[in-house]
Amino acid sequence: MTIASIIADFESRGVYLWADQGNLKFKAPAGVMTSALKTQLKDNKAALIDYLSNPVMAAIEPNHADRHQPFPLTDLQIAYLVGRNNAVEYGGVGCHSYIELDLPSIDAKRLQTAWHKLVERHDMLRAIINLDGTQQIVAQVTPKAIRVHEFAELDTQTCRDKLLELREQLAHRHYQPDKWPQYDLHLSQTDEGSILHFSIDLLIADFASIQIMLAELGELYNHPDRALAPLGVSYRDIVIARKALLEHPKTAQRYEQHKAYWLERIKTLPAPPELPRAKNTGNDANVEFSRLHFNLEPALWQRLSERAKNHKLTPSSLVLAAFTEVIGRWSRRPDFCLNLTMLNRANVHPDVRGVVGDFIAVNVLGVSPDPHAGFAQRASQLQQQLWRDLEHSDFTGVEVLRAMNQNQQSNTIVPIVYTSTLGLSGDELDNNQFMHDAQLRYGITQTPQVWLDCQATERGGELIVDWDIRQGIFQEGVIEQAHQAFCELLRALADNDSLWQSTSPVTLPAQTQAHIAALNNTQTERAKGYLHSGFANHALHTPDQVAVVDQNGEISYQQLAELALQIRNTFVDSINPGDHIAIVSDKSTQQIAAVLAVLFADCVYVPIEAQHPLARQQSIIVNSGAKIVLTESQYAKQDFGFDVSVISIDQLLPVIPKQDCQHLLEAFTQRRHQQVFVDAPAYVIYTSGTTGQPKGVQLSHGAALNTVLEINRLYDVTPEDKTLGLVSYGFDLSIWDIFGTLAAGATLILPDQALRGDPNHWHQVIAKHQVSLWNSVPAQMQMLMASLPWAKDQNLSSLRLAMLSGDWIPVQLAQQVTQQLPHIRFISQGGPTETAIWCVRHTVTEIASDAVSVPYGIPLANHQIHILNDRLEPCPTWVTGEMYIAGDGLALGYLNDEQKTAELFIKHPHTGERLYRSGDLGCIMDDGIIAIQGREDGQIKINGHRIELGEIESTIAQHPTVKSVAVVNLSTDGNLAAALVLEEVADKEMVFSELGSLLNNKLPKYMLPAHYFSLDALPLSQNSKVDRKHLKTQLTQLQQQLSTQFEAPLDNHVEQTVAQIWRDLLEVTDISRHDDFFQLGGTSLNAINLLSAFLAAGFDADIDLIFNNAVFSEMSQALAKANEAKQAWLDSIDLNEMAAQALSGLAEALPYDSDSEPKTVLLTGSTGYLGSYVLREILEKSDYHIVCLMRCDDIQHGFSRLAQASAEKGLSTDIPQERIQVISGTMSETHFGLCDSDYQALSAQVDVIIHNASIINLMDPLSALYPTNVEGAREIIRLASSHQVKPVHYISTIGVHHALPADVPQPVVEQTHVVPWREVDLTYEQSKIMAETLFTEARRHGIPVNILRPGTITWATTEAPFINDDAFLKFYRACLNIHAYPASELAVNIVPVDYVATCITAILKGATGQNSNFHLVSDQSTEVAQVYNWFNELGCDIQPLDFMTWKDTLNDNFVRSFVELYFKQGMDSGGHHQYATDNLKAILSQFDLPNFAVNRDYLKPLTEKFNNA
Repeated sequence: MTIASIIADFESRGVYLWADQGNLKFKAPAGVMTSALKTQLKDNKAALIDYLSNPVMAAIEPNHADRHQPFPLTDLQIAYLVGRNNAVEYGGVGCHSYIELDLPSIDAKRLQTAWHKLVERHDMLRAIINLDGTQQIVAQVTPKAIRVHEFAELDTQTCRDKLLELREQLAHRHYQPDKWPQYDLHLSQTDEGSILHFSIDLLIADFASIQIMLAELGELYNHPDRALAPLGVSYRDIVIARKALLEHPKTAQRYEQHKAYWLERIKTLPAPPELPRAKNTGNDANVEFSRLHFNLEPALWQRLSERAKNHKLTPSSLVLAAFTEVIGRWSRRPDFCLNLTMLNRANVHPDVRGVVGDFIAVNVLGVSPDPHAGFAQRASQLQQQLWRDLEHSDFTGVEVLRAMNQNQQSNTIVPIVYTSTLGLSGDELDNNQFMHDAQLRYGITQTPQVWLDCQATERGGELIVDWDIRQGIFQEGVIEQAHQAFCELLRALADNDSLWQSTSPVTLPAQTQAHIAALNNTQTERAKGYLHSGFANHALHTPDQVAVVDQNGEISYQQLAELALQIRNTFVDSINPGDHIAIVSDKSTQQIAAVLAVLFADCVYVPIEAQHPLARQQSIIVNSGAKIVLTESQYAKQDFGFDVSVISIDQLLPVIPKQDCQHLLEAFTQRRHQQVFVDAPAYVIYTSGTTGQPKGVQLSHGAALNTVLEINRLYDVTPEDKTLGLVSYGFDLSIWDIFGTLAAGATLILPDQALRGDPNHWHQVIAKHQVSLWNSVPAQMQMLMASLPWAKDQNLSSLRLAMLSGDWIPVQLAQQVTQQLPHIRFISQGGPTETAIWCVRHTVTEIASDAVSVPYGIPLANHQIHILNDRLEPCPTWVTGEMYIAGDGLALGYLNDEQKTAELFIKHPHTGERLYRSGDLGCIMDDGIIAIQGREDGQIKINGHRIELGEIESTIAQHPTVKSVAVVNLSTDGNLAAALVLEEVADKEMVFSELGSLLNNKLPKYMLPAHYFSLDALPLSQNSKVDRKHLKTQLTQLQQQLSTQFEAPLDNHVEQTVAQIWRDLLEVTDISRHDDFFQLGGTSLNAINLLSAFLAAGFDADIDLIFNNAVFSEMSQALAKANEAKQAWLDSIDLNEMAAQALSGLAEALPYDSDSEPKTVLLTGSTGYLGSYVLREILEKSDYHIVCLMRCDDIQHGFSRLAQASAEKGLSTDIPQERIQVISGTMSETHFGLCDSDYQALSAQVDVIIHNASIINLMDPLSALYPTNVEGAREIIRLASSHQVKPVHYISTIGVHHALPADVPQPVVEQTHVVPWREVDLTYEQSKIMAETLFTEARRHGIPVNILRPGTITWATTEAPFINDDAFLKFYRACLNIHAYPASELAVNIVPVDYVATCITAILKGATGQNSNFHLVSDQSTEVAQVYNWFNELGCDIQPLDFMTWKDTLNDNFVRSFVELYFKQGMDSGGHHQYATDNLKAILSQFDLPNFAVNRDYLKPLTEKFNNA
């Protein structure tokens, strides 16, 4: 075993190994470390210490002081975060876990105390994900109260309904990453005990973390006075150490080795499993997961584990192997890759197993089972492969996936996941009811871009395996079948030794086996006689019935028999029975007679289309061994080859007396073979061949007759019927045209040879002869349907049956036929030439509007169709496999090609049944009907002609300058393209021209490529074969590029701006309008940066727009449309009208009473940064009753939010509920979303309003800010003018002056009017100006409004202030990081949050109803240079740089975007001013409060916390 595999083996047993100062240490559950295991450690001690002496150990420095500072997301966390967006394929969902545990009766308060201790203990339970792509531990929180639901007194049904309602609420939560908390804990009390409901975002905690939390929760609940051992390291410490590890020389070298391993590995890594998919695209608005559960009782699990141990398998590897066997059985191919989630906690720190966080890493595991090995050997090979992968885990699974996508130029996802915590079940923790005794009542996980997650764990000695399945992805019932087989396999492995050696260990469920058996229960009496026996009988018994009609007239059965026997007599004396006789003829009565003549001579006919190139005709004649060619006079002089006799069948033939003809027919009908299945050959149909030569398929009389008679029986073909013989007689559909029609005594109608391709002629023939039966390829029916509007004078009412086959039937065609020709019985039939015309049929009735194909059908009588996988095992329902056909219809083989016959006509190794390997892919649907799904090989069909691409390739390869060639079909209706690798000296255009001439002479027109492309090399698949799928994509793109060569961005604002952003972000120079962002190197993370750049440039964009419009021209067009929509929306905004609506109740309201002392204050935004301080200040400096309007679930939740918000800022969490009233409402909704009675009560209760609620995201588009910041102002005005006029204090921003002209007099006085909002392009400031405009209008109508404009709000002046991660702080830290700030004359005005709160409270108390504006700012705005001089005096090292150099040096995405948005023309154009504070000073003086002026000491807390000097 390798060192990595030894460590993995020990981990699976729950043993944690680490190295400490040259010593090997371990931590293990009791009883696990046997003497054998200790010996193994001793024998490998040196190697283990070397391996475990990872530099990350030295790099980890517990950093408690910075524990609340932002730190990076892991690769997987980024993937989870991006995956939440619905624009990401199969995203639209958070990574989430929900469980319900049945417990004995639990004391809710005691549980809450235990949980709150847990929140304090584990930092990640207080984590949020910042908008800039970092994560951060919230400094102080007040954990939410556990929600308790009292259901004990309810009746059983009501209790059940309430529990289901709660489950629906919690099971698929989608938490907002930047909002705390990322979890929910509820407790339901029932008459049977307690139920714990636990919902958590897996961004902050993995599965092992959940186990840790539940175990520790039990400890803290059971032993409230017992302290848990402190953790010596935090999740933040580990993440930062791992990031730093990449820069260590030892690990950098190892990383490159691991990277090289994976870059080589992905060349042969199989694709993800091809499981049966539903039509769903996966991007539903509402994504839900469901769970399938399995548990293996302790005795069986113990037995199974022992068997695994005997085969040197870990329990986790055993379950993994069983899972892959089942997935392989339900996948198109047994080779595939899946994602393994690895816990990734080893080799980091002894305390790592107790740390909560997302430690998950993924391993892309390739599964390539040896078909000749048994289960045990395959499981061992899989385990070894996994251990090899784990030895190269520095190159992460996320990086592997990125490399795969880059290598394949695709967006590959690996959506099947295996997660195991076997061996990490928490046994080392004390026994308690949460970890061990609780019963899992329900559980579900959901993950973006995951379709199926198999989770294995151990609980109470049982194996527990859950499959969490994304709904809408798979065909209905498929995963349930697979899960049943998985459960049966694990149970069988526990008891059945022989199964471990089986190469086919998975047994299909009984209902699936019965389904397959019913499909092939087709045995009936075998066909007796010859293919032409029916014709002979009708010639004897209904001689005058019309047999054939052609352009020259009609001929009866007797006349046709006489003509056939006349032709027979021209060659019968020079042949032996069984000889092959070629027929080269146009469609005519003579052609039909020639076919019958050959059969009456007991020979085999070989039909050859007269229009085929002579070289092809010659090759067929040579291959068939035909020495006689029956043809028409016009072709008789062609060179058909050496030693070939040519007989003209349209010449004057010697007459045979009718009596002799009668005797011949009677003798034929009385042969003894007429009573048995005749296996002698009847005809040879030549189809395209891979060697460049056509291959001859040899069919017996009995095989063809079986199909002919079954079709006649199924569709009641009678002598009254007339068949239109459209198809070529060299195409096997003609076998039924001729022999099906003549066997029934019906009439065969042949079109005029010169007009056989003219649908107007078909209409005329159908109408003239009252044709009732149609048999053709779909393309001919398409032509008929397309010509209907121009053939209104013709009548198709005589047609009663239409049989289509030979190619895919387009859904649109099927819909046309069923709708426009409802009287026709429409039949889809299919089957290769090797199965006697057809082997399957389906009656087409209604076609669903969303159908993607017409079903293939069910087998005909005495035909069996098996859908088998690569190991010749039956495929389950809906699973794609290759069609193997058995039964009476099978061909005898390929003429003169024993190798090909042996290759495609095989005996099943287990059943002994003779099978034809069709190369067609299909599946059995749940209704028992087969669906066809394409071809396995390079064989295709175009307009009914089966084409072997290899034949075209072989012909092209004859050209001397062609080194290699591959041909693909670019569309279903025939668009062949040839990719060539030419000699270097070759003239490409000349070669293309020469190939056109060469192929014209050798191949039929339907086999000629429409396009030629010269490539440097052909793309190869992972098994070194030509990758035709990739080649098809490549040639399709090249074809498109022929008409869309490089196209520079258009000369307009949008495209030029987008182009420059792309260039900067992707570091490319040339951008074409046809470039794809992601193919140029864009990633999910780049997309976030791209969005920031778009927002900074003023575009109304979101992440969906980027992912849905990756091509430059489409992205630019989408941005332009979004901006047009934005402009239309902006044009529709009428603030005067909005104000008028809000003031509509003013006339009925009581006037404002300035003499009345206000008692009740409505405060909005009370949980925000400023709001918490304002709330605290009002509570401490006044006796007002305060109504807090906020979003909350209920009143209890509201008070919890207030306490939490206060705690975060280090303020008192004492929230006096006797002075505070919580109202749950939404700012932007009419009446805040309150019912009429609640709104009226609020309006009557409130005396004065402080409107502080605002979204302060400087990067958001106006559309995101508008509801709260503008519509919220409208609702405040509506409330202020209802019942009785109420004074308003509106908290605006000094930023409303950002757009003032540069020459505005300084300082800017408080009564300065804001500029019109439409002249501002900064969205946050724009929204605040709009709100001020509304409040100014309200003032004009008599509503007293004070407008308060704070400067840039920063930390409090308290001794240990809470420092908010605002724009000023981000700017400072970005400068600190690069030791530089932008040299500028810009002045900034920063003001402490507690000072602003003091000012607001003073204005509330001393200026309510005054109708004034107030600048809540520092006395002086401070120049940037002065601020950074102070920073340097306090120990920093931040030097001035010119603006552009500084901007180029920035490595902080948020600050870069902020600068692009606010300082497009440089820092000196920022629009910051000096501000007058006369009104403010007047109010402050009333309360003896000082003004604030920023100085160096105020900056100390910042430098003390972040200084890196």
